[in-house]
Amino acid sequence: MKLRVMASNIWGDYFGNEVTRREDQLFDVYMRYSPDVIGMQEATKTWYGSKLFERLKEKYVFTDVSAYVQHNFDPLLYDKTRFNLVDCGFVKYDDTPDPSKAVNWAVLEDKESGKCFAVMSTHFWWKVIGDPEHDALRVSNARQLNECGKKIREKYGCPVIAFGDFNSYVSSPCMQFLYENGWRETQDCAKIADKVSTHHGDPVRGEDGFYHGKPTANGSERSIDHIIFLGDVDPLLFRVVEDQDALDATDHSPIFADFEI
Repeated sequence: MKLRVMASNIWGDYFGNEVTRREDQLFDVYMRYSPDVIGMQEATKTWYGSKLFERLKEKYVFTDVSAYVQHNFDPLLYDKTRFNLVDCGFVKYDDTPDPSKAVNWAVLEDKESGKCFAVMSTHFWWKVIGDPEHDALRVSNARQLNECGKKIREKYGCPVIAFGDFNSYVSSPCMQFLYENGWRETQDCAKIADKVSTHHGDPVRGEDGFYHGKPTANGSERSIDHIIFLGDVDPLLFRVVEDQDALDATDHSPIFADFEI
């Protein structure tokens, strides 16, 4: 079974960067690459009322975790024509003083093959990479993600793919903790992989009223968005999307990976 998963930090409208200037661009990116599963981060309340989210519902289902949380900043979407939902849940990171830092997970069944897999959309604590205090919070996040992922794997016996904005480099303590616990980094082990950073910085609003972003010159060692996995999957491709509409829409390039399960 082939599977494409995408992680996309959509740049929440915390800074007056209204979503109406960017929603068509993100929709076009998603339709162009047609992922089977999308994990978003920074999905503020304005995004939930946007044209983007309404249009995505034609192809995707948003997993419902309202029993766990009033507002989900890290939604998971899956292609409703391909998959059945087996289970889903939400874990707020205990030590992190920010409601947007959490993991949203789902177990999905492929309608054709009957194969199951789990996906996890996450956003780790964001301040000062390399500072011991803030790195320790991200290690705490990684411990909870690892515990959740391994419980899912034990219960359902399926591979687990986690993705999102980890706010950490591959050399950071939280990522090293995950690798030591059996998680593998798709950007490092896919047969074909872009070796560019996933983060290009804030687009700048121009005189035309729209945002304009530029590609980064940084390599993959400066990536802070990751796709990692546990279990028997074969990573085929890892892409960092640097199309101009993606650069203009958000400070993080969407990333996606193709797997054989």
